[in-house]
Parts: sequence; structure tokens; C-alpha cells
Amino acid sequence: GRLVDKNGAPQLYSIDIGSGKQTPVAVFPGLNTAGDFSGDGKLISITLSKDNDPEIYLLNPKGRVQRRLTYSRGIDTSANFSPNSREVVFTSDRAGLPQFYIMDVEGTNLRRLTFTDNYSDSPAWSPIGNIIAFSSREGNAFNIYTISVTGEYIAKLTESAGSNKNPAWSPDGKR
Repeated sequence: GRLVDKNGAPQLYSIDIGSGKQTPVAVFPGLNTAGDFSGDGKLISITLSKDNDPEIYLLNPKGRVQRRLTYSRGIDTSANFSPNSREVVFTSDRAGLPQFYIMDVEGTNLRRLTFTDNYSDSPAWSPIGNIIAFSSREGNAFNIYTISVTGEYIAKLTESAGSNKNPAWSPDGKR
């Protein structure tokens, strides 16, 4: 869940579905946004701007910082774990328009995945592990694409004048 502090900055809370109890997870100064649990439940990737620039951090489920993953002058956000919880894909505008990068959860082996002329965001790693779905802006509309984790191909899944954003996968990775 997400709540907002008195200054309008988002904060991350966990919500017990049965009781409705809300527990703060990330309430650092500035942005606390784009949280994603690792598949093993041991880590949360999140964008924090507590050190001024929005960067990707890994937290434990109680909200304690385990490590800072990114150190760029651009905005780093929307981190999503691989199915084995060993890598993250994230959005960064460090090279201009927002593109995707992949790195190990240790913060090593950084590689750029996309090289498009479009604004790309909301990466979602397939449960199978070989494909990432994402949204990309074309003019005033967003469409959903997929790309292999090796960057070998991109397939366009939607075609409309409206906005198609924030893709998600079925548990079997087929839809």
C-alpha cells in the first residue's frame, strides 16, 4: 500500500489483508515509491530520494536499508525482481530518455537493456524469466511491448490511441 506524508511525498506501508492494519515500511524523507517484493520475500526494491536524487535501494521486509543499488545523476525507479530474485530490471533516464537497465542484487553487472527513441517505463519480469514486458510512449499514447532479457528482440503487444500502461504477468508467464 501507499500513503502520503504531510509534505505530499509517498510512503510505503504494508497492509494486513485480514485485519486492515497498516504498518510503515519506508517512511524516509522524500520519495518512497515503486516498491516490489522479491519472489523469496526477503527483499523489497524501492526508489528513495532520501539522499536527494531518486535511486534504487533494497530493503528488508521491516524497512531497513540493506544496500543502495544505483548511483547515477538521473532518476532510477520502477525496479522489478527477476523470478529467481537475483537480478532487478529498472528504469533510468541517466542516458536521456528513460530506458531499462538490469543489474545483480549486489549492485554489480549493470547493463543497459533498451535503446529506443521512446520513453519507456514499468518493466515487469516474466515469471518464466526470459522476457520483460513494459510500456513505451509513442506520441501521446503508451503501448505494451516485450523484450528478451538479452535485448535480442522487442515485440509490440498493443496498438491503440489510448494509454496501455503497467503490464503484469499471469503466474504461469503465458499472459
